[in-house]
Amino acid sequence: MVGRLLLVFLFVSALSLPIGLVFTHNSNGPRSYVYQVALMLNFGVGYLILRRLDDIDLFFRTFVATVGVISIPLSIGLLQAGILYDVHWFHNSTDLRTAIYGWPNGFSILVVVAMVMCLYVISTATTRLVRRAYVVLAIGLGLCLILTFSKTGWVALAIAIWLLALRKWSVWRQLLLLAGGAATLFVLERVNGSFRDTVFTLGTLEERLRFLVLVLSRIKPILLLTGAGSQSLETLLAKYAKEQLEPGLSVGGLSAHDEFLNILVKAGVFGLILFVAVLVIVMWRTRRLTKSTDSRIAHLSRYWYAASWAVIASMLAIDELHYWPVGALFWMMAGVAVHLLTHTQAQSGASTLPVNAPHPEPKPLRGLSQQTPPTLPSPLEGGGDEHGP
Repeated sequence: MVGRLLLVFLFVSALSLPIGLVFTHNSNGPRSYVYQVALMLNFGVGYLILRRLDDIDLFFRTFVATVGVISIPLSIGLLQAGILYDVHWFHNSTDLRTAIYGWPNGFSILVVVAMVMCLYVISTATTRLVRRAYVVLAIGLGLCLILTFSKTGWVALAIAIWLLALRKWSVWRQLLLLAGGAATLFVLERVNGSFRDTVFTLGTLEERLRFLVLVLSRIKPILLLTGAGSQSLETLLAKYAKEQLEPGLSVGGLSAHDEFLNILVKAGVFGLILFVAVLVIVMWRTRRLTKSTDSRIAHLSRYWYAASWAVIASMLAIDELHYWPVGALFWMMAGVAVHLLTHTQAQSGASTLPVNAPHPEPKPLRGLSQQTPPTLPSPLEGGGDEHGP
């Protein structure tokens, strides 16, 4: 069903491509559509190629090691460059955005996903050396996530960790942990003004609300209904770019921070409904796998389920599924989930027989006659009992 819904979503998105060309007179929409198709093709890669648990384990070990090896020297470099003294500048640095794809928020979610799956690799490591190596990578990933100073990444990690372990704690222990985190943030806010300017601000929330109101009021309703042919919000609002919302804040200075808003504008209302339906089914299937009778599948699925929710939560702040390292991985694992669920259902169906089901006749032993033994006539049918009437 997921594959068919994805095809329908892509078909509906393609229907609005001519509309986007008519309204904008550029080819940005078709290029964006091709990029979307390329991302979702990873669903087929996961379904057709990653079919064995050993292959999935190897894939995640490689993925975690790659992101971890990048994160450790990056963290050291950021510390040496003085990120702790000027958090705000580094968080919004144009140079870092150019050098690091997705900096800071998109990259922070990539680190979160790698960190959660690193915990999975540690829990399944078969040798002490491998376990220690991935513990070092987990520390490096955690440090790198802190140094992004991305509220989106921090919240996403909190959601993943809560799903993995903290929800099993008592309410009092959870409240105590929350109070400890709040106290830490309070101290940092008092001692570091740059940290306060980056983290303790409602400016980004206000910006997103303004942008949402702007989209709903300036974009033609017909485009929200049919879709704008995968054209970006920035393209559709280009003619309002110099309009001042308030002193120092122009329309051109705002940008979309919401995956769902982007889908609404690019694919229309029906496309958004299909997209949400795909996400719901994918997460539902992944949750079912966490309760699989196969312990290895259940263990893997518990970690990926937590990582998936981190990605879903981040979509309310950034268009994370358009960030290739995370988007490709998400759709690939969606294909894996469909295959694993089908496989486990087939196995459970083959291993159980109804109580009244006929059992096959056992094969005769080699070397013995296969002739059926003669049967004595029943006394009830007559002729079989000399004492019968």
